Amino acid sequence: MVNDQGIRWLDVRVVNEKNFTADLLKPPNSQFWKDVDCIQTCAKAKRGCGKYLGVHFFAPLNEEKPIAEIDFEGALSEFPSDRELLLK
Repeated sequence: MVNDQGIRWLDVRVVNEKNFTADLLKPPNSQFWKDVDCIQTCAKAKRGCGKYLGVHFFAPLNEEKPIAEIDFEGALSEFPSDRELLLK
């Protein structure tokens, strides 16, 4: 959507399972899909879904330059068993 000053703003919709399914069944060339930027879902299950995977992760923030690229060398030395995961 674009307001009267030409600034683009986004709609956020929260839907139940029935409405979400109906949206997914809309034709690929419909205006609905032209307006969609992102779909975020949440799986809700009493017993979870799949096996638990615990990952310890550490990426130190550069406090002097918080938007600088993260230095993963510290994380690699702190958690050597997660090396393969960190490098992917």
